[in-house]
Amino acid sequence: MALQHKFGEIIADRYKIINILGEGNSGITYRVEDLQTKQQIALKAFSFQQMTEWKMMELFEREAQILKQLNHPAIPSYLDYFQVDTETEKTFYIAQQLAEGESLATLVTNGWRGDETEVKRIAIELLKILVYLHLQKPSVIHRDLKPHNIILGNDGKIFLVDFGAVKHTYTNFLKSSYR
Repeated sequence: MALQHKFGEIIADRYKIINILGEGNSGITYRVEDLQTKQQIALKAFSFQQMTEWKMMELFEREAQILKQLNHPAIPSYLDYFQVDTETEKTFYIAQQLAEGESLATLVTNGWRGDETEVKRIAIELLKILVYLHLQKPSVIHRDLKPHNIILGNDGKIFLVDFGAVKHTYTNFLKSSYR
């Protein structure tokens, strides 16, 4: 996906682009400064014009809906969902709390090797997040659990991010029940 915004650009008269946090099929996630609160947050952008299939839009909207319902200290809090239209572009955004730290993928690439105790602690924390998700009514399935989406916070806290592939079991139950 092409770079949508320049560093320093202000989105919706509120969010100033600082840098890119990640890039994937469902959009680009930026570190931004919220000019109203003066806090740094994560802002995921999805361009309608760069969409290659309708399913991508459905997944992005589903991500926003599910994040809005979740309340767990290891899942960055949902803040907002909005769109910005220009003459040439329609872009959708999800604003979330920023998970400060590095992904496990980046840490390993940079030489980090957790000892057995640390890896076990991370696994237990991840399992707690997954139990929380699966206990939701209906259950939420992340579907993209990988080192890139697990953030090890600067304080050692674990975060699970990128709910772009999330699956809501209730929707699938209804679809299969009426076939």
